[in-house]
Amino acid sequence: MFELIEGEFLKLKRSRMFTITLFGSLVPAILLLVMMIKIESTFTYSLLFEQSLEYVTLLFGFLLYILLATYIFNREYTEHTLKTVITTPLSRTKFIISKLVVIFIWMSILTLIFYLSTIFVGYIGGATQLTTQSLMIFLKELYIADVLLFLLITPFIFITMLLKNIIPSIICGVAMVLANVMSIGDKLSVYNPGTAVYLLSTYQPYINSLIYNQSPLIPFTVIILISIIGFILSWLYFTKTDITL
Repeated sequence: MFELIEGEFLKLKRSRMFTITLFGSLVPAILLLVMMIKIESTFTYSLLFEQSLEYVTLLFGFLLYILLATYIFNREYTEHTLKTVITTPLSRTKFIISKLVVIFIWMSILTLIFYLSTIFVGYIGGATQLTTQSLMIFLKELYIADVLLFLLITPFIFITMLLKNIIPSIICGVAMVLANVMSIGDKLSVYNPGTAVYLLSTYQPYINSLIYNQSPLIPFTVIILISIIGFILSWLYFTKTDITL
C-alpha cells in the first residue's frame, strides 16, 4: 500500500496539476484581499476567517477538491496506464484506497495553504483582533470541513470513472455550488450536502442554531450516506468492470 501511495506522489510531482491546485488554493485569499481593498474598511480576523470558510466549503475550495480528486482517477484512463497496472498482481481495492489516501493528503495540504494565506492577507490588509483562540478555531473549522468535503467527493469519483472524463464531474460540482449559494441561510440547507459541510464546520452560534433547531445528525447523516453510496458505486465499478481503453 505504501508503495502505491509513494507512486502516486511521484506521478503528481511530474504533473502540472499539483502546481495548478496550489495556486488555486490562493484564490479565496486573493478574493478576501480584493474585498478588503474595495470596501476600504477595517476588518477583524474573525470576519475574514468566517468569509474564508464560506469560500472553501461552499464555493472555490469545494470545486478545487473535486478537480484534484477526479484528476487522480481520470489520468489513469487518459494516459492509458490503468490497463498496465491492473494486469499486475495488484488488488484493485488497494489501488482505489491508495488513491483516496493521496487525495486526502493533497486536500489537507491545500487546506493548510487556505489557512496560512488567509492569515497573511489579513496581515497585509490591516485586519485587527488576531488572537490565539481565533487562530485555533479557524484551523479546527477548516480541517473539519476538509474531512467532510473528502467524504463528499466519492460520487464525483464514480461519475469520472463511469464516463472516463472529468468534465461531467466538474459540471455537477458547479451545479452543487449554485445550490449552495441559493440555499445557504435557509433551514432546508441542512439537507443540502454542500451547505451541510459549512453548517457542521462553522463555529458561528447563529449558524449552528439552524442545525440544532432540528438535529446535528441530519446534515451529518446526509453527508455519510452520500459518501458511502459514492464509495460503494465506485468500488463496484472499479473492481467488477473490465478495463477497456
